[in-house]
Amino acid sequence: MSNTPGYVPALKGLAISASFLTAGSLITTSQAVLPGILHALDISTTSSPATPAKAAAQQFAIVYKAAKATQPPTEILTIIVYSFLAWYYRTKTNDTTGSWKLYAAAAGAMFSVIPYTISLMEGISFKLVTLANSRTSQTERPALTKQKSNPSLLVVPPGDKAPAGAMTPAEEFEPYEDAPFSEDDYERMKVTKMLRQFKSRNSVRSVLVLLSGVFGTWAALSE
Repeated sequence: MSNTPGYVPALKGLAISASFLTAGSLITTSQAVLPGILHALDISTTSSPATPAKAAAQQFAIVYKAAKATQPPTEILTIIVYSFLAWYYRTKTNDTTGSWKLYAAAAGAMFSVIPYTISLMEGISFKLVTLANSRTSQTERPALTKQKSNPSLLVVPPGDKAPAGAMTPAEEFEPYEDAPFSEDDYERMKVTKMLRQFKSRNSVRSVLVLLSGVFGTWAALSE
């Protein structure tokens, strides 16, 4: 459109680029960063001692804090720009291709990332970051004992207070009475499970962001 203001193409480029850059960052986290941390946690795949659970949580915390500082502002900016473009093409132009609907879809796809992240991923992130920031003194870590009513469950003894981030007591894991699980093994299993959950859910999140970029590109090309 010859009468389109110059800032409109610039906004398109900004939103589309931001969508694909954010998607690339999320995909890298799921396909490269987290698999590396999980590999180091898996004692069966390395000849050296496995990375302690807390060290893995600290590595995750570094990635998480960096992403939290950059991705949410980028996502919000992208939502605003796509929403503006949808409004602009809906009200200010003779849009015969329906590109405003594609811009609206791009904004919706990016917006869906926010409730998805808060409801399904923040809980996992909080537990891992809390563990990463917990104290490491062995005297401050409660010894797990077998529950009297159910010896297959491990619990914190009465009077012992677990420090912030301690992996206590069993939630999904319920070792048998004679299971050869040390406290470190148990903690590593818990951290591994949470990292795998975060990885799979982050992959879904990256698809939503990628869809936003696809819708934005489709809209720009359809004009």
